[in-house]
Amino acid sequence: MQVSDEDKKRRQGKTILVVEDDPTISDFIKLILQHAGFTVVVVHKGMDALATLTRITPVAILMDVNLDPRERDWDGYETCKRIRENYRDLEAPVIFVTVRKTQADVKRAVQVGGDYFITKPLTADKLLERVVHALGRGKLNRRIG
Repeated sequence: MQVSDEDKKRRQGKTILVVEDDPTISDFIKLILQHAGFTVVVVHKGMDALATLTRITPVAILMDVNLDPRERDWDGYETCKRIRENYRDLEAPVIFVTVRKTQADVKRAVQVGGDYFITKPLTADKLLERVVHALGRGKLNRRIG
């Protein structure tokens, strides 16, 4: 997806929170979104995501479902649920980024307050297209797609 200078300028100062335990994937996502003009904050744990939300107000949150269970942390579903419970005024869409793709996974994402579902493997175009689409829809039109 080609990114114009005008698009980059319009996105300046807009922050996206990425919650992903795999540094290779989080670096890939960060690179794509920064190239598109966004500011990107990466955390590797669900608990860190909630703590980070006390300092920033992102325009979107990209959330891995399978956060590392060895870290004694929440998975992406639990993290999303807690974000929605603790930050009710936060209008940022939560976009799940995951290898999971069953109807049960999508249903659970909706139940905890997720807005979109992107399946891995990711491409730069697929990721940016979905983020831009989610930001264009706004909170009133939330959906999983």
